[in-house]
Amino acid sequence: MKQEPLKIIGSVALAITPVLYFLYRQEIYDATGKYLGVQSRKSPQDRKQNNNLDKSQAQNQEN
Repeated sequence: MKQEPLKIIGSVALAITPVLYFLYRQEIYDATGKYLGVQSRKSPQDRKQNNNLDKSQAQNQEN
């Protein structure tokens, strides 16, 4: 009888883990602006700005 609560806790933990991992991964992506090609929740304008920043940084490195 005493093992049933542990089974419930274990199954809940297993169910929640992938969701938490996905949210954590999304946070990393939002923070860095690039994560293995995953789309972020930013607006297209923000993406365009980031692309322009990346291009200007690349040009600065070439110079």
